[in-house]
Amino acid sequence: MCDFGDMTRLSSLLNHNNDNDSSDDDMPEKGPSTYSPAIIGKKSKKKDLQPSPYEKITDAKEGDIWGSHEVASSGWDIEDEGKIRPEYDIAYKQKVSSGDMFLGMSGKTPSSACCEDMLVTVKLPDAQLKDIDLEIEDDHLDIRHAVYRLHLHLPHPVDPKLGTAKWEPTKEELRITLRMKREYDFLNF
Repeated sequence: MCDFGDMTRLSSLLNHNNDNDSSDDDMPEKGPSTYSPAIIGKKSKKKDLQPSPYEKITDAKEGDIWGSHEVASSGWDIEDEGKIRPEYDIAYKQKVSSGDMFLGMSGKTPSSACCEDMLVTVKLPDAQLKDIDLEIEDDHLDIRHAVYRLHLHLPHPVDPKLGTAKWEPTKEELRITLRMKREYDFLNF
């Protein structure tokens, strides 16, 4: 338990204003409270705030839509210098049975909403399989080669662990099959 002396010492510690003040108001006369969550931590004098989107863009060229502060830098542009971006094609695959084809029993449509897999075909002329480095993430794939570089943002999220890649040496192309994972796939399948 606290006695009266402890309470007065605590009160004098928390209220360091002039004790001769006869005002019953404990709040300061102006400005923020002396003790608040805002006083915790380091005081930062330098503010690195991004400009408002409504301010005039000073670093933009004529005809630019966004300023440099509004575009996220990916870091891949530095490594791309001098490399060729190969041709690629994205197609969708779905698993259908004879019941789907002839009777339409599952309710699948030819739209991409009913597709389970995404097929990315990349043409890499004069390349060999041993020289190709493939990296697949949830939302993009990255192909690196001494001559070629492709960083491709995928139109749908994929499961990188369920994907397969096959090299076609006669056509000199890499065929990557990726299993799509979408939020509402349980409605379609």
